[in-house]
Amino acid sequence: MALRGLCATRTAHRSSVALLEVWQTSPQGFYDVQDPSMTPMSLSRNFTTGSDGAFFVRTVRPLIYQIPTDGPVGDLLKGDGSRVVASGAHALHGECHGL
Repeated sequence: MALRGLCATRTAHRSSVALLEVWQTSPQGFYDVQDPSMTPMSLSRNFTTGSDGAFFVRTVRPLIYQIPTDGPVGDLLKGDGSRVVASGAHALHGECHGL
């Protein structure tokens, strides 16, 4: 699986360099913050874009994961009968500078 993109402003000005943080779930379907046996931040990485703001990250396809049910989100999901699993996804956070 590949994640490819371009960091730019809403008016399409490309970022010169951007920091990307990428997270994904474990084979057991948990983020590291959900499983105390996992090393913190073990399934996340920081990347920087190229000078043109472009990025390409090769990774594995994430699995479905369990939504935590011990807090308010769990109460909402249980209250309306929703499923407490979510399809696998990568979480990305980007921070663009130099615009």
